[in-house]
Amino acid sequence: MSKEVADLLMAMLSDPHAPSYYLAVDAFGESVNKPEFLRFLHKIPPRHKILMVSREDTGIRCSLSQLSPRLAKIDVSVQNTKDDIEAYIFKRLAADLGSLDAELEGHIQERLMDCDGMFLWVRLMIDHLLVQTTVTNCVKR
Repeated sequence: MSKEVADLLMAMLSDPHAPSYYLAVDAFGESVNKPEFLRFLHKIPPRHKILMVSREDTGIRCSLSQLSPRLAKIDVSVQNTKDDIEAYIFKRLAADLGSLDAELEGHIQERLMDCDGMFLWVRLMIDHLLVQTTVTNCVKR
């Protein structure tokens, strides 16, 4: 985040007459300058709520622990998302690919379930399957 954007956002968040805001930060673990952004978060007045989404990372956890008691951690494990991903796969295959050979459908479902809890990967793989022109292309490793 550039200094200008940070300054503008902080001015808005620091205004005592402004309403409380909800800030969403997705894929924090992929950010380039985590320490700078964490320093920025520590300056945000407590009336604002922050949702941060990231994969598990010890460095992030340690840095965020300084925000306590404002910090509530919710773990979403692969086991938590397994049923949802399985339902998504089933519905998406039925809706987008129609009736498939049972063996082929089972093979595709099995491969897609090996997704480590990542919905996006499953969606992208199904999108990729939709543009394939042959069964051979669908089952290539």
